Amino acid sequence: MYIIANSLWPKYYGKQTEPKDRLQMVQLVLDKVQLNHAKPANFYDSLSSYIHQLKRFILVKNLFDFDTTSPTIKVRLMPEYERGFSLASAEFTPAYQKQGVTYFNVDDVTLFPPAKAESALKEYNHYSAQLLAIHEGVPGHCLQGIYNNKESPDVLRSVFTNGAMIEGWAVYSEGMMVENGWGNGAPEMELELGVWRLRELANVIVDYDLQCLDIPKENIIHLLSKECFQTDAQVEEKYHRATVSQVQLCSYYTGATAIQKLRDEYKKKMGTKYSPKGFHEKFLSFGSSPVKYIREMMLQ
Repeated sequence: MYIIANSLWPKYYGKQTEPKDRLQMVQLVLDKVQLNHAKPANFYDSLSSYIHQLKRFILVKNLFDFDTTSPTIKVRLMPEYERGFSLASAEFTPAYQKQGVTYFNVDDVTLFPPAKAESALKEYNHYSAQLLAIHEGVPGHCLQGIYNNKESPDVLRSVFTNGAMIEGWAVYSEGMMVENGWGNGAPEMELELGVWRLRELANVIVDYDLQCLDIPKENIIHLLSKECFQTDAQVEEKYHRATVSQVQLCSYYTGATAIQKLRDEYKKKMGTKYSPKGFHEKFLSFGSSPVKYIREMMLQ
């Protein structure tokens, strides 16, 4: 992140002297990048637009065999009873229902107090919001949820889902899409992807710190805000989530690293026959099973 921020410094600060502290320098560049964000009234529409663009992208890049013309993914304002936990979420069609709508829920930022809205929109700026649409929407949670019901060979795997596989897939999707050209190589996108990677690593640390070590809130806030570059709104949301759940925050990192390792092994096994689309279709065909068992099936 420092290397990327260093390359962006002249763009945003001209000939101004860089600070010697690397964390400070990265934060200063992020401060400029985060000013490029939607207005509260336009945030919902921007995410909806990204979903349409992502659908086209996965077809152009031949990453999935998915009918993007089917209205199976719908962006909507988050129902009131679901608000307060995260800014966006995915809501799947029930496992016994083979057809239906999968919702990409977006909280209504226009209802936030001005300071909270500005902080949330800085966190999910022009670049970070695209990663949010990938993670929660396509090809993250919403797409995986559709495959879970459509492709899984039995209901058992669709009903008793594995959280690490689900969150791991969404995290894997973020990097995979950027790796395949999403963002057109913009260094700002790479920098924001670094912020998301730090977020996933911090999730593990924060969960353990709270549940096992009883670390004070101020220490956790310092970690998230000063060392992981999260805005005030994101820090408060993450601390709240950590206090009302356990283990779930660890699933992002553990699941993603397991999927990435499996992809490397599968690619080696398939040799010249390997394709990203082949890996994705095969992986998703086992429903939301633990990655360790998907690995056994794919490598046997």
